[in-house]
Amino acid sequence: MLGELRTRLSRYLTYPPLARSRGWEGTVWLSLRVESDGQLDKIRLERSSGYAVLDNSALNSLQRIGNLVEARVWLEGRGVDMQLPVIYRLIEN
Repeated sequence: MLGELRTRLSRYLTYPPLARSRGWEGTVWLSLRVESDGQLDKIRLERSSGYAVLDNSALNSLQRIGNLVEARVWLEGRGVDMQLPVIYRLIEN
């Protein structure tokens, strides 16, 4: 269940253009609660990537989601607290 939630949440994340252009990489650790109705709550930064632009992008992306409707099925009436690593890595061609 948590793996599926992480996968679904990751599709809402984007690499900030400023960070991409400057070659900034890092992992942002977020904590959050997914309520039984799919509402995302208590989103906060647990550990910084070292770059405010990456940290803010991860936080803002999850805050914009608001409600993850499809999570209702997996949660089966229960809320869940989770940590989410948001990994920003540039792929070399």
